Amino acid sequence: MNVDNFDEAYTLLTALGFKNFYGDQRVAAKSSESAIMISPSGFVIHLIQHIKE
Repeated sequence: MNVDNFDEAYTLLTALGFKNFYGDQRVAAKSSESAIMISPSGFVIHLIQHIKE
């Protein structure tokens, strides 16, 4: 799921019961920030924000 505001989307998903596969860490690169979120039922969402300069 590509988003414009990573923090807002991350907060929404965690409020809905999703857990971050990496614990409380995010994968940060020069051009993106991402996390793999897993729902209580096992549904997986790869959350990513591409950083525009």
